[in-house]
Amino acid sequence: MIIVFEGHDGVGKTSVIREVYIRLGLEGCRVASISNPDPKLKDIRKSIDSSGNLEASFRYYLACSLYSAAMADIALQAGVQVVLMDRFFYSTIVSHEARGLVMKERFLHLFPAVDLGFWIRATELTRQSRLRERDCAEAHDHSSLNEDFIRLADEAYKRWGLIQVNNDGLLREAVDVVMLRISEKLQL
Repeated sequence: MIIVFEGHDGVGKTSVIREVYIRLGLEGCRVASISNPDPKLKDIRKSIDSSGNLEASFRYYLACSLYSAAMADIALQAGVQVVLMDRFFYSTIVSHEARGLVMKERFLHLFPAVDLGFWIRATELTRQSRLRERDCAEAHDHSSLNEDFIRLADEAYKRWGLIQVNNDGLLREAVDVVMLRISEKLQL
């Protein structure tokens, strides 16, 4: 089973994934977690993001997503029951469409089916507060998100059937919502 967690930097995706990973492990599930892009590529990511080259940026994130998909497939073939994806190809499409690259979802066929997807949300105030707590070099997007970008993301994530989860309050509350959906799917 592939479970995707999407959302902007600072909304708490990684924290939710870490807690879900622990809970699933306690339930006896064999779990793997994959970050996209791979954290080892942060220097390349920083260069690409600061270049302003939208086409190069798209190619970089597409390649990272394809690599993550391959790693998920390998993990499943090796007996892992649940792969938790910290971002996947949805974020790449949304962010590049919002910046003007016409996508028309032409690359979706390259990726495996996702069994469950979550869009982790937080208010802009919460997101900015969390980003300030991080090391600036680690955060991808410290800029404020404009309403058009958020609207485009909302529409796309709804179109793809991702489940919206609010992570403004206690982490435990967001994790409980996610675990309920996963438990239903896995019949835990």
